[in-house]
Amino acid sequence: MLNGEDPGKKDLDLLTRLCAELTELGHTAEIREISTLMPATALVLRTLPLGLPLFIFVSTDSEFYVWQQPTNRYPTTDIPHAARMFAALADPDSEQDEATGL
Repeated sequence: MLNGEDPGKKDLDLLTRLCAELTELGHTAEIREISTLMPATALVLRTLPLGLPLFIFVSTDSEFYVWQQPTNRYPTTDIPHAARMFAALADPDSEQDEATGL
């Protein structure tokens, strides 16, 4: 534990805040426990038009959101912009691309 803070709770808080932002943007997202070789908590964002899941994790140091591969990282310090970026990834045809600059 760093500074007396439970890293798991911090990660869950970061994912919960991102989930709330994505929901406000009109996207379907939920937090799930993923059972793999190493259990982890992930935010699952449904992509359009097919509804395929995009799994978003928090890095081990809680500094970044990570998705698809370890090199895809975005700082957890700017949750509103992260949500807009993930919304644009989930729906490439949306007008949100202009708002995010992506």
